[in-house]
Amino acid sequence: EKEDDGVRQVIAYGFARNVTSRDEKARAVAALVDVIRRSADVRVREAAAFSLGRLGGKQAEEALARVVEYPFESDEIVIAALEGLASMHSKRLDSIVQKAQSPNRDVRRAAVKAVGESGQTRVDALQVLFNAVADPDPYVREAAAAALEKVIPKKGALATLLKNLDDPAPAV
Repeated sequence: EKEDDGVRQVIAYGFARNVTSRDEKARAVAALVDVIRRSADVRVREAAAFSLGRLGGKQAEEALARVVEYPFESDEIVIAALEGLASMHSKRLDSIVQKAQSPNRDVRRAAVKAVGESGQTRVDALQVLFNAVADPDPYVREAAAAALEKVIPKKGALATLLKNLDDPAPAV
């Protein structure tokens, strides 16, 4: 069984590198989703989530979002799924935003990075990033600063925005 899981891990990583046709991609995504559902080995499931992120596409994105949303999933798999969503610049913010409140700093950091990679400026996305700037963990704060630079790229815009957050005028 252990040897089978090791083989599955190698196969999962290989899928993302060798898929060339649309049919191969569909089969690879289906196989990787099956690996995430069935494998007991966390490393194999991480490799499958990583490969789904590399493959991209709607089916891969949906599968990774389901992994992130599943409440009993291990943090390692959630992080791999968040990183996969980030690599495909996913717009599935509802799946991502909820993980920014995780007690695990690595999950929070991956969620913040995924929000930044999404490029979204929705209020809930920006709120996640602004909250993360004040996170107790320096790596989460660093990810938040990098994400804010991506979402608000105009030089000086972030400083101006932060300065005006406490403005008493409701329109601001």
